[in-house]
Amino acid sequence: MNLHHVKYLLIGGGLASSSAAEAIRRLDPQGELMLVGQEPVRPYNRPPLSKAYLRARDRSELFVQPQDWYVSQNIHLRSGIRAASLDTFRHVVALANGEEVSYEKLLIATGMTPRHLTIAGAELPNVNYVRTINDVDRLHNAVDKALAEGLRHDRG
Repeated sequence: MNLHHVKYLLIGGGLASSSAAEAIRRLDPQGELMLVGQEPVRPYNRPPLSKAYLRARDRSELFVQPQDWYVSQNIHLRSGIRAASLDTFRHVVALANGEEVSYEKLLIATGMTPRHLTIAGAELPNVNYVRTINDVDRLHNAVDKALAEGLRHDRG
C-alpha cells in the first residue's frame, strides 16, 4: 500500500472542492493540497449541464478553472479515482486503487445523487438523469441517434 501525506485533502470533484482549493491557496500558498474526484475530468459547475451544455454542447463554459491552474497552484488533482473508505482515527482516506492518503484537514464535498422517479415507466432504458458530463454526453448521443434513425416530424 502506498501512503501519501497532504496537509489538505479535498474529496469531491465539484464546485465546492474547487472553491475550497482556491480559498486555501489564498490563505496557505505552500501547504500540500490534493483534490480527489471520481469523474475523469477536472471540477466543473453542474447547473449548466441541464441548460447551456445540453443545448450547445460546449464544455468550455462548465469548468471552474483551466487545467493548468491546478498545476500552477501546486494542487494534486486526482480525477477519475474514487475515495473508497475513511479512517477518521488515523486521518487516512483509502482510494479505490488501493492508495492511502493521510491528511491534516479533510473536506468531503461529494454532492448528491439525483432522486429517481418512482412512477410507472421510470425504469425504461430511455429515461435519463442528468448529474454528470457523461450523462449529458449519453443524452447527446441518444438525440443524435434518434435524429439519424428516426422519422421526420411534419413540422421538422
